[in-house]
Amino acid sequence: MKKLLPALNILIFLFNITVQAQTGETIPSGTFANFSGGGALSSQYSTFSNPAPAAIPTIARLITTGNVVACLGVASVSPYIQQFTVNGTNLTGDITATVVGAQFEISLNPNSGYSASLTIPQTGGAVNGVVVYARAAATTSAGNLTGGVSLTSPGALTVNAGLSGIVNGLPTMGGMSPKVFTGGQLTSAINFIANGNNVSWTNSNPAIGLPATGTGNILPFMAANAGNTPITATIIATPVSVAGGCTGTPISFVITVNPAAGASPSIAQATATGNNIACLGAASVSPNIQQFTVNATNLTGGITAAVSSAGFEISLNASSGYTNSLTIPQTGGTVNSVIVYIRLAVTTTAGNFTGGVMLTSPGAAPVNVGSISGVVNVPPVMDGNVPSPTYINGQQTAAINFSANGNTVNWINDTPGIGLPASGTGDIPSFTAVNNGTTAVIAHIIATPTNPITGCTGTPVPFTITVNPTVPPNIVVIGPLSPLNTIYGTASTSAVFNVLGSGLSSGILVIPPPGFEVSTNDVTFAGSAIISSAGTQVYIRLAATTHAGNNYAGPIVLKSPGASDASIDMPASSVTPAPLTITADNKRKTFGTANPVLTATYTGFVNGDTPADFTSPLVLSTIADISSPIGQYPITLSGYASNDYSITPVQGVLTVIGAIVIPNTFTPNGDGINDTWNIKYLDTYSTCTVQIFNRYGESVYSSIGYGTPWDGTFKGAKLPTGTYYYVINLKNDTKLLSGFIALIK
Repeated sequence: MKKLLPALNILIFLFNITVQAQTGETIPSGTFANFSGGGALSSQYSTFSNPAPAAIPTIARLITTGNVVACLGVASVSPYIQQFTVNGTNLTGDITATVVGAQFEISLNPNSGYSASLTIPQTGGAVNGVVVYARAAATTSAGNLTGGVSLTSPGALTVNAGLSGIVNGLPTMGGMSPKVFTGGQLTSAINFIANGNNVSWTNSNPAIGLPATGTGNILPFMAANAGNTPITATIIATPVSVAGGCTGTPISFVITVNPAAGASPSIAQATATGNNIACLGAASVSPNIQQFTVNATNLTGGITAAVSSAGFEISLNASSGYTNSLTIPQTGGTVNSVIVYIRLAVTTTAGNFTGGVMLTSPGAAPVNVGSISGVVNVPPVMDGNVPSPTYINGQQTAAINFSANGNTVNWINDTPGIGLPASGTGDIPSFTAVNNGTTAVIAHIIATPTNPITGCTGTPVPFTITVNPTVPPNIVVIGPLSPLNTIYGTASTSAVFNVLGSGLSSGILVIPPPGFEVSTNDVTFAGSAIISSAGTQVYIRLAATTHAGNNYAGPIVLKSPGASDASIDMPASSVTPAPLTITADNKRKTFGTANPVLTATYTGFVNGDTPADFTSPLVLSTIADISSPIGQYPITLSGYASNDYSITPVQGVLTVIGAIVIPNTFTPNGDGINDTWNIKYLDTYSTCTVQIFNRYGESVYSSIGYGTPWDGTFKGAKLPTGTYYYVINLKNDTKLLSGFIALIK
């Protein structure tokens, strides 16, 4: 290199570039400067740049919005659908969206084209802002729905979008019999058998004195018939579910009104117009109120208008004077086009309501004003657990994302000097905190949720943003700490120390020495902890998994970007071995057979330990061998060792018993000789089972243990001479014993 670049005075290495000086010689990675004069590089030099890393296909989707609501047998339609937005970068193929489960369908058009899967085409490796719509399928059963959509593309990680919704069942109602009234007669109420549902009805002939439409039961009305022949009206009533608004099968019946007998005071039928809409806790106001017009003839007194359903109020003034009843004066026996206004009362609970206003006057048939209805909307709610963060001058704040359940949030700020505007809508974005003074500045923020559809506002949520002046970063640890002690497998009690932080831009990392774990709440412990930049109490303890030893100590180190590390010493602490009992399992064997496999039972293992964790394995042994006579022999334990356990050994016993001898003949004839089927040594197997069958395979004897030998009887009766068959299970992992017995008398 020296001989090739003699005139090069300055070489600045900034990027990964290789300069080839000549064959076989390479200048180290960096950026070189070419200077005029004698120091310029000749044309034989070339540069090479490292290739860029390969791009990774990525799929992203925004949060699912909207609500899926449908009635049984009908797919949900907009706006009662859900949607989410899909984006993709560096794609090598299209994105496939597939419904998980059979309850939903998806489409790229909110009104048509739904199916179980679809393809989102990419252009130039990208998908930008494609909206996918989801609805409940027409075949979905009634009930609450949960599901999802899987988004896949070659080489990209699968992304899942969650879906939810509800399919409401269809309401039912009972049938109605025909009704007959006389013109001028105040009818009786017609109450529907609605099974707890709402009812919407239509009247084919309003000339009978009943409005063309209505909801709920048909209240008493003044039957009308100015002609000389009966007139009829067909009423079609449709059940509508309270929750979901699904409609069931309509029923119909006929109302017949016969001709009236003569003239009398009369109030004309009236029907309310307009829409009553209110927010919970506030009365509805114009223009969101209803009204109806009153006309009457041949009156002898005024007309009393009285609300017949709770939740409504009436007035002759659209803006004030509302009450439950009022009087409409008559002039010369007539009331001409007097407007009565109806609103939802401030005390009305949330929900949909139907009601009525009864018009009465002496001698006149009462008139029930139809089509009075309204809805009281629930105010929107938002999560009141909004943080009140603290920042330092010049620090970039974290965005404050409101959990408003789909509602709009409007907020105001009383101190714009912190760098945040005086008001705004939606989430508060990240901003640079400002405080050029010497004391903390506290801004009071009030966020109010507003339903974008109903306009109702919810309870405001206040919180603060504090901006401190610039201070040098520092960590202070307050101790001291005392030694800790515990038994292996059990975490020690905790010691506590305090940490104070000032001028920090982020949290404080707490790192304990080996064998210890830390916590900020004395409940959840881990090998390290991150506490807030303001500091807090920190708890430290010996971990349950820390091995036995008596010299666990060292500094607890605290770190935060920009600040010098702080520490506090943890005094020497100890972990004593845990108690462990090893019990050699008792064994038995038959004389002349090999010893069984010797095993042991361990009581006291912790932390999922097993004998494999011993520093020296357990050895089980006995002095008995294949020729040892009948008797009991100790099973001894040796060789075991573990640093984490204080071990107590308990010996077991190997019992050598005589070989079982099964006779194939006995004579239960009462002569006192060989009257029972005696099996030598079988009584030492207390859990064995003995079964005896006749030649037809029928059981004639069975027992657990063989304390009382079989006497050749079955249910108290002596069995005949013959050949019988036995099966004996010693319950000691040996093969079954079987054969035949000759019963001879």
